[in-house]
Amino acid sequence: MDTTTKGTVFEDEIASLFSMQGYEVKRQVRNSVAEEYDLLCTKREFGSENVILVECKIHAKPIPSRIISDFYSRAKRMLTECKITNAFLISKSGFVKNFLSNELTKELPRNAIRFFGYTEFISEIVGFDYYLDCIIADFENQGNSDHSEKKIQPLIEQFSRDNLYTRYIDLSAIEKSDNSNGNPVQITAYLEDQLSIQNQNCLLLGEIGSGKTSVCLYLTYLMSKQFRNQNKSGSKRIPLYISLSGAGKYADLYKFLVMRLKEYGFRFDNSSELRRLIEVLPIALLLDGFDEMMQSNTPYVIKDMAKFLSPLFKLSIPVLLTSSVCLQTIRTS
Repeated sequence: MDTTTKGTVFEDEIASLFSMQGYEVKRQVRNSVAEEYDLLCTKREFGSENVILVECKIHAKPIPSRIISDFYSRAKRMLTECKITNAFLISKSGFVKNFLSNELTKELPRNAIRFFGYTEFISEIVGFDYYLDCIIADFENQGNSDHSEKKIQPLIEQFSRDNLYTRYIDLSAIEKSDNSNGNPVQITAYLEDQLSIQNQNCLLLGEIGSGKTSVCLYLTYLMSKQFRNQNKSGSKRIPLYISLSGAGKYADLYKFLVMRLKEYGFRFDNSSELRRLIEVLPIALLLDGFDEMMQSNTPYVIKDMAKFLSPLFKLSIPVLLTSSVCLQTIRTS
């Protein structure tokens, strides 16, 4: 695939994300004879119009300061002329000097011109920041946070169950290997490492009432805090806690996920949109309650449930699955 084709595909992805959030998107917008921009995204709500100028860059190396400065100059002029309300420069390869974005925009309204890496942009446009901040604030304030919009109330209600804020105790485990008797680890720290750093799928088994859901919920908080930690570098993933209770009623896995994610305020137009985007989202799926998908757990039903979830394990995103069904039963099904 040549550079031009890659650039067009990248623009398609960005345009799709804006469209998913209700923006009207125009492609290859010409501002003058000498200037052309990749996207112009417009959204009208609450009596005002938000117009975002978007440039998409997919270079082999980080974007140099020359391109950053040129984009800033053109965007600032259009902001001054009230032709746009915001301007985004989105790069898949990062920026040579990230500090330029802060230095250049000091004199402008907050966030008027912004410079995004691809992952940061997706987190911004899909709305992960609000989701993460609500989880962190609610957990650290022991359920007393004021969520006026209550977008993620179903998850907050899960946290409140049995007062998880103050009663959760992180359990220890033994990590065994062929060459040692095992090293002690904390369960949630180990799972976070496997999901975020090692990019591995995990299966958490335990009897009913043994605390699998509590581990998932605390892990959701822990990974959320790590993702929002600006001082921590390296691989980080946004944890999406999904209760599988009743999932067996759905014929399509992605329709079920769209429904669950809407409960958290995430807007995906349809299951096809989520299916296309899910692998580019910086997420880890925490699927809780494999054995709660259907009312019965006969071998035949278990086989159907495993088949229902199997598409997720073929993706590049890590998945944690909890279940009280024994590992041998799942394997043989």
